[in-house]
Amino acid sequence: MEKYEEPLIHPDTISCQIDETDYSEEGFGFVSRHEFINQTGIYVTPAYFGKINNQFQKSGVSVAEFLENYEDKYSAFPVEKIKMEGTFKYLPDDTLLSGSNINSEDICPNIWELMDNLSTYCYGMKLYFWAHKM
Repeated sequence: MEKYEEPLIHPDTISCQIDETDYSEEGFGFVSRHEFINQTGIYVTPAYFGKINNQFQKSGVSVAEFLENYEDKYSAFPVEKIKMEGTFKYLPDDTLLSGSNINSEDICPNIWELMDNLSTYCYGMKLYFWAHKM
C-alpha cells in the first residue's frame, strides 16, 4: 500500500464536517470514510462506504491488516486506476464543487477534496429525496 506524506482529504474540508456515519465510533471498531481514503488511496463515496465496513466486519482481521491489504485481499472488485495528468480548472465561488466559503482565500481544495464535496452533496440529496419520497 502506498503511503502519502499529506492526507489526500484534509480533515478540515467541508465534506469531513458533514454528519455521516463514522464507523470508527464505538460498536463498529473501524475507521471513518476519510481515514479509509487517506490510508488506502482508494476513493469511495459515502453511499459505498457501508459496504466496506461490512466487508471489514466479516473479515475477522485487524483494522491495520484490512487497510494494508484491502486492494489485494478484501476488495470485492479490482480497483480501477486512472493516471491523472494536466490541470483541472474550476471556479472557487462554485461552492458545490469547492465546498468553501467564497470569502476564504486560504482554502484551496485538491482534486480528491473536490470530488469528495460533489459525492457528499449527491449522497445528501439522495438521502433527502429518499426521506421525503411520497
